[in-house]
Amino acid sequence: MPPPNWLPPNWLPPLLTDIVRPYTDSTFAQLYEVFERDFIQGKPIFEGKPVWWNKKILPGDFYEEGFWHLVQKIEKEVKGRVPDFCRAERLSWCVPVITHANDIAIKTFDYEESTGRVKTYLWLVGGDYRVILEKRTTNFGEIMFLLSAHCIEHENTRKDMQRKYQQQVK
Repeated sequence: MPPPNWLPPNWLPPLLTDIVRPYTDSTFAQLYEVFERDFIQGKPIFEGKPVWWNKKILPGDFYEEGFWHLVQKIEKEVKGRVPDFCRAERLSWCVPVITHANDIAIKTFDYEESTGRVKTYLWLVGGDYRVILEKRTTNFGEIMFLLSAHCIEHENTRKDMQRKYQQQVK
């Protein structure tokens, strides 16, 4: 969670604190309106490349997988994805973090994972929030693919992010 004295940058929208809990279909419909406005209509760009997301809709679902990765997390106990209120209330932060990646409030860096894949991290340090992108080549040219965005809730995760930042690909 952000420190109590942290002042968010003026370009960062407020948290979506009016989201109703427990989650219902109408909650996800509200969240999807934000996703649609920011991603589908907004067409975000990162370093001159369009940002794409997983548009696959699984059977029985209404929304793309890319949306679910921004409002849910994997829960090992239930062996699947569950609502994540911290991610959901920060959904409106995702695109501004992408479009303001050069702001002093964000540490932007590439890191080669143990798998050999290079991921681009956009770490809003004071807000304990990160967006993870991956550069991909398509028939339309290079794009940035949105892998996930979520809160950094544990000290170990902060330390891991700091380690990755220090070992970034130059």
